[in-house]
Amino acid sequence: MKYYFYPVRRKGNSTVFNPYCLNFQKELNKQGFVTNYNDISISPILNLLKHSFDSDIYFFNWIENIAHLRFSLFQTFVFYIILAILQIRRVKIIWTFHNIKPHWGGNIKSRLITYTLLHHSSLIITHSNVAYEYLKDKTNKTICFCNHPVHAFDNLHFEAIKKDLDVVDILIWGTIYPYKGIQEFLDYYTRLKKELSYKIYVVGKCSDEFLKVQLLKYQSNDIIFDFRSISFEELKTIISITKYVLFPYIGDSISSSGVLMDTIALGGVSIAPNKGAFKDINAEGLCLIYDDYEELFLIIQSGITIDENKTRQFLNNNSWESFVSYILRRL
Repeated sequence: MKYYFYPVRRKGNSTVFNPYCLNFQKELNKQGFVTNYNDISISPILNLLKHSFDSDIYFFNWIENIAHLRFSLFQTFVFYIILAILQIRRVKIIWTFHNIKPHWGGNIKSRLITYTLLHHSSLIITHSNVAYEYLKDKTNKTICFCNHPVHAFDNLHFEAIKKDLDVVDILIWGTIYPYKGIQEFLDYYTRLKKELSYKIYVVGKCSDEFLKVQLLKYQSNDIIFDFRSISFEELKTIISITKYVLFPYIGDSISSSGVLMDTIALGGVSIAPNKGAFKDINAEGLCLIYDDYEELFLIIQSGITIDENKTRQFLNNNSWESFVSYILRRL
């Protein structure tokens, strides 16, 4: 069976590829043949057009986001040409519905593409129950809920930490965006500093210069910023000296979270808001959740941890291999 996977690696950025896409594509290629597995393209949508005649099943991820890219009108036009070709060929389209609302908002083109995929996909994958419930009344197509797969880090070695850290009370990691709520959390925390004192370490790439400037206003001996991407080896070392890994996300756009799954796989104790995939993973006993900041700090003060046996069981049951095998059986 021949599979096509969207998006393809972008030319000039070929070494930086979303881990979700990398793991999904790699496992698909083990269980079949991904026609664009080794491709690198300046334009993912044109790469899809190139392969619109040579595959049996097409896997789409974040394709609705072309509406926010350069030449979005042209890319949207090309998308509908491709869709017409795929419909004529009667091939299957598998679309992963990652977020109820795009992190950077929606526009008429993204809403149109989303509407089209809701009615022309053979199977829709979602990684949270809230997204599943949201989709039920919007399409008559088959919807499949699966927990976000977990990548195993069995052979990962510890790497020296590039910052002078001893013990971290609260770690916030991953690419920094406004929707992740870091500024709002720090604003609340700094107003409590007379009552509470924690070592907080924020590490991740931040391309938003205005946001970076706003965050640096909170920098102190207890609040450390490190605006860079780090390796999983270094992250593993940091998590080993961390009490809690916090995801202070705001808004309603979080339907899945790869960083949460990586944190679980690396042995971290996660705390996150009571929404989306965080709520689902809390039901598995693997993520602590809160409804407001007051409850968040009560959790931190309690010192509660996660059952390691539940973690091992979850990792065994939610591998990329089992996820891809399950999806292929549903087709």
